[in-house]
Amino acid sequence: ALMLFDPGVGTVIWMPLASASETSYRFDYESLKWVIHGTFPYYQGLGYADVYTAYDPGRGRHLVSSDTTLWWYDAVRGQWTPITNAPAEIVGAHSLAFDTVNRVFLVLKGHPDGRLVLWSVDGDGKWASVRPRGEGPDPLSFTGFLRGGLWSTLNFDVDRGLFLFVNVRSGNGNGG
Repeated sequence: ALMLFDPGVGTVIWMPLASASETSYRFDYESLKWVIHGTFPYYQGLGYADVYTAYDPGRGRHLVSSDTTLWWYDAVRGQWTPITNAPAEIVGAHSLAFDTVNRVFLVLKGHPDGRLVLWSVDGDGKWASVRPRGEGPDPLSFTGFLRGGLWSTLNFDVDRGLFLFVNVRSGNGNGG
């Protein structure tokens, strides 16, 4: 399931990715019930997929990455827009974050051969390769069944103006 909070909608939105349904729900705090919010592109790459998101507070939309697709999602309008110009090496990324200083999304993907690729995309859909500063994680931790960083997070430290990449699972599945 994909569950995200959207400030514009003012509540949590839930998309049951394994339900064979395109219906999304939002939580109604008054009735304390889930109510229908809209639909999502279940049959276009989001059903039965690992899905990751990041949110741009200035534009009020989410960047959504699944195993095979990337999307812009505006929860207020209920509008899903496929991203068709993403670099092929970044499709299926598992680590997304929004850089509030530079107003771009950062998209990080580990590959089974140990390569880590990092790209930025602005709100207009312009992509740029990014070269990280500092030491990265051990590339060998990205081999094996985890397909390059599954469940790893990219987090922005506002006070220091930098991103931290946390590999929560090593390649042997024992955590790390």
